[in-house]
Amino acid sequence: MEIAMTTAGDAATVRVSGRLDARNADILSRELDECVRGGQRVLRMNLHDVEYISSAGIRVLIKFAKMLQSQGGWLEVQEPSIAVATVLEMTGTMPLFAPRKEPSAAAASAGGAAGCRQIGGLRCTVVASAAGASMRGRTLGNPAFMARNGSFAPGEVRQLRLGAKAVALGIGAFAADHASAKGHYGEFLAAGGVAVALPPDSNGQPDFVVSEQRLVPELAVLSALHLEGDFAVQARFESSPQHDGLPGLSDLGAAALALSGASQAVMVALAETSGLVGASLLSSPENGQDAEYFHFPETRRWFNLTPERVHGRQLVLLVGVFARQPAVPLADHLRPMADSADALRGHVHAAVLSYRALLGGPLALPATLADIFLTQTPLDLLHLINDDRAISGAGDSLFQRGVLWVSPLGDVNMEGAAL
Repeated sequence: MEIAMTTAGDAATVRVSGRLDARNADILSRELDECVRGGQRVLRMNLHDVEYISSAGIRVLIKFAKMLQSQGGWLEVQEPSIAVATVLEMTGTMPLFAPRKEPSAAAASAGGAAGCRQIGGLRCTVVASAAGASMRGRTLGNPAFMARNGSFAPGEVRQLRLGAKAVALGIGAFAADHASAKGHYGEFLAAGGVAVALPPDSNGQPDFVVSEQRLVPELAVLSALHLEGDFAVQARFESSPQHDGLPGLSDLGAAALALSGASQAVMVALAETSGLVGASLLSSPENGQDAEYFHFPETRRWFNLTPERVHGRQLVLLVGVFARQPAVPLADHLRPMADSADALRGHVHAAVLSYRALLGGPLALPATLADIFLTQTPLDLLHLINDDRAISGAGDSLFQRGVLWVSPLGDVNMEGAAL
C-alpha cells in the first residue's frame, strides 16, 4: 500500500493505492491521526487505486469520519475503485462518506472577520460570549509558607468545597481536615465541578473527584486561589501563521487578558501540548519543618523539576490566573512569566490527559470535563514554570491548539471574604 498526501488549510487529500487490509489499516490510521492532530478537519480520500478493502480498512474510514463529524468536519471518499464502491455499498456505509458542500468564500470570510482575532502568537476565534460575565475571588492560606521553611500551624489550613462555577488552584489534599490530609498535600486544580490533586506519596499518580449529585470536591488547602463566577468568552486558538514557532504559556496568558478586556483574568483551557515545563512536590510540606526548600542541593529532595519539555502530544487541562501589576493579595500568588520588570505575571497548574480530539463549536465546560474525566485517568499534574536558566533551562511550555474559557477577574480578597 502507498499513501500520498497533500494539505491546503484545514483540508487534506489522501491518495491510497494497493490493498487496504488488516496489515495496512493501522498504517493508514496513523497517517490520518497525524492529519487530525495537525488541524485538518476535512479528509478527502481518493481510493481510485485501491484494489481491495477489508473490514479493517472500512473500520478506519468510519472511525475518522465520526471523529471529524464531532469536530464539525467530515471524511469523504472520492473516485472509489469498483472494489471499494462494491464493499461500501454492500455494507451500507457509502452515505457516511458522501462529498460535502463547503461554505462559500464570502460566508467563510464574514464568519472569520466577526470572530477571529490575532493576539500575539495566537489566532483566536471566539465561539461564545456572555456580556457582563466576570469572576471574583479570594486567597486562602499563606503562599509564602515554604519560603519560611515550611512552618505552619494546623489552624492555618482551610477547607474548600468546589462547585461547578468554582475555579481554584494551589497546594492541598482531598480531605475533610488537616489530620486526614497529613502526608498528602500537593498541587491541585479545579474547574467546572472537577478537581485534580497530586499527592506526593502517590508515585506520580494524580487523584480526582467529579461532581455528581451531592458529591462535591472538598480539599484541605495550605495555600490557594479560589475564584467563582461565569466565563465571559470561549475561544478556539491555534498558532498564528505570522508567528515563528509554537505558542507558549505566556502567549496564552496575554490572550486571556486581551479576550477578557481586563488587567487580570481567569483562564481555563483544554489544549494539545507540544511539551510542558513544570514542577511538583516530592514530599508533603508539613514534613519539612525548618527545611531549606529552595537551597541547592536540598531542593532536589522536595521538588520534581522537568529537565526538558515533557508530555508532548497530549491533552492538558490548564487552570490559571494572569495579571499585569496585580495588587495585594493577588500579587502574592503570582510570579513573573518572563525575566522582565513589566512582565506578565501568572500562576498556572496543568493536569495531563491522554490525547483526544475535542468536539467542534461551543463546549459546556462542566459536561466536557465530566465526560473526559469519567472516561480516562489523569497522567500527571504540574505547576507550570518558565525555566529560563541559561544553557540548562528547559524554556516555556508550548501548545498546538485548543479551547480557552476566559473571564475578567474583579476583586480578590483575603480569606474570610464571602464569594
